[in-house]
Amino acid sequence: MSLTKGLFLLAGAAVSLNSVALANAPVSKDEVRAIVAEMLADAETRSSLQGSGATAGYDKKFFIGSANGDFRMNFSGYGQFRYTLNFRDSSNEDETGSGDDRYAGGYPTAGDEFNPGFSVRRAALQFDGNVINPDLMYQVRISYDTRLESTSTVEVDSGGDFAGTSTSTSVDSRLQFDDIFFTYRLGNGWYVKWGQFKAPFLKEELNSENYTMSADRGMVNLYFTQDRSQGVALGYKNDNWWLEGMISDGIRTSNTPFGDTFNNTNDIALTGRVEYLFAGTREQLKDYTSKQDENLAAYIGGAIHWQHQNNDPSKTAFNRPIGQPANRSILGFTVDGQVEGSGLSLYVAGVFGYTRARNVQIDADLDGVADGTNSENFGDFGVTVQGAWRFWEDTEFFTRWDGLFLDDDRNLFDRDQFNFITFGFNHYYSGHAMKITLDCVLATNHTVGLTNSPNSAWFGNSNVINLNSSDATGLLGTARGVEAAVRLQAQVMF
Repeated sequence: MSLTKGLFLLAGAAVSLNSVALANAPVSKDEVRAIVAEMLADAETRSSLQGSGATAGYDKKFFIGSANGDFRMNFSGYGQFRYTLNFRDSSNEDETGSGDDRYAGGYPTAGDEFNPGFSVRRAALQFDGNVINPDLMYQVRISYDTRLESTSTVEVDSGGDFAGTSTSTSVDSRLQFDDIFFTYRLGNGWYVKWGQFKAPFLKEELNSENYTMSADRGMVNLYFTQDRSQGVALGYKNDNWWLEGMISDGIRTSNTPFGDTFNNTNDIALTGRVEYLFAGTREQLKDYTSKQDENLAAYIGGAIHWQHQNNDPSKTAFNRPIGQPANRSILGFTVDGQVEGSGLSLYVAGVFGYTRARNVQIDADLDGVADGTNSENFGDFGVTVQGAWRFWEDTEFFTRWDGLFLDDDRNLFDRDQFNFITFGFNHYYSGHAMKITLDCVLATNHTVGLTNSPNSAWFGNSNVINLNSSDATGLLGTARGVEAAVRLQAQVMF
């Protein structure tokens, strides 16, 4: 028994004896021995439980785990609260004339020149750790997501003839699973991962939304993003190299069961990525900012994605949604690089996507007359250049250019090139755990083509700036002049 424990026992015995004496009751030696023995037994029991019980605490994440480390669960989360002000040309309104005037506005359809509003941009809880032993890891992430769903469908009458088009809009707010996957370390840097997670394609999407430079990711990422897929990946990582290859259901197939229409029509989807770290650590490059005293860090990377969708007879129905093809093949490439240090940072990425869409249901003129189906090949290109300067210890200025150069066969009315400039400030109160972002997204040309595209975008989105994405960008779409969205966002992580 330790000296400390003995002293506590003697003190406890003294208190007990004193209490008995105060009660004016006679105390025998046997009663004293019984009291001491009971206290010793209780102390030993507590000491035993302390030695073999769970551990808990905080080491950048709240955690609970077994004493030997074989079982551990980390708990973390974050929230992003945003105020957005959208500015558009005062003459941007819906009209019934001809030409581009017919397609003015986005949402709301009245095309107001000023639209402000609050939103909980993101909120998520994450559980991660290991089970059985430290080599078998897991991650489960649950997020709150609110989106406006808009669908345009060709209608037919009882005789099977064209009867017009219909558009439906609904609000969908729900808790959903983002990540549900396991990773097993095979040794020597190799690992296998299975479940639902982000395919290893665009770097901007792979980096967490907690670490974006601006309030949200850019327009190029929005157009080409892989989002999450269900599949299996094999990877390798050491101090300089990271390689990962994945076979999956296809791009943007999260939370889809077996037999789902989209899953059922994807024969195969393959994604591969490689990165080489020239200097610094991956921890430095998980975001896009650099402290004033930070050492140099730099990497270059690239990825490729290919998927093939077979010919599903159920998708050839006349009344399927506008822009939806009966089948599609996709091939994408991306190259990106990043360098940062001494308060400065630079990120550059280029991505090319080729889509072969067959038997696409179209209504190209939006004139109420169905134009049947079309089969076309599209080649789209996007470029992102982003830089930042931390001119004070906890405050930085940043700017980004996103350029979309889309295939002119998409018939996006009067243009196929779209440029967006984002600039603003970050102030870090406790790193990314608490920061305030104020930025402005500026569409330098009108975006009517991206709000009313009659053909599917690269990975199957019928619109780019639309009801679903306006919460991310703050842009609503305009047919005249420029459009600007000012975003003030507070982020808290725990």
